[in-house]
Amino acid sequence: MRAVYSFAPRPDLALYFRVPIEIALERLLSGRTKLKYHEAGMDVGLSRDPAESFTLFQSRVLEIYDTLVKEFDLKVIDATQDINAQQLLVRRMIRRVLRTYQGTVAPAIVAEAH
Repeated sequence: MRAVYSFAPRPDLALYFRVPIEIALERLLSGRTKLKYHEAGMDVGLSRDPAESFTLFQSRVLEIYDTLVKEFDLKVIDATQDINAQQLLVRRMIRRVLRTYQGTVAPAIVAEAH
């Protein structure tokens, strides 16, 4: 997968809204009656119980994202915070990125165009 996207320029800012599995499950079930088949990882066969399968499957997904944080310099946002606090933090991060923005195209793209 990395090879497929190796040509793409790296983003100036990549955010990862991290939330513990238990809170994610609680949020999902507060808005609907049941988990979706694939989000619960039912196709993987970890458990016959959707909530248990979700916990097991999404724990694996979370582990992968946690390893990607360093590799891709993802900025981790504590998604357990209230939405206004998250928004303020994200706006602050974006302002920092935009302060140095020159309105230029990434060097790799310029080199390929010539």
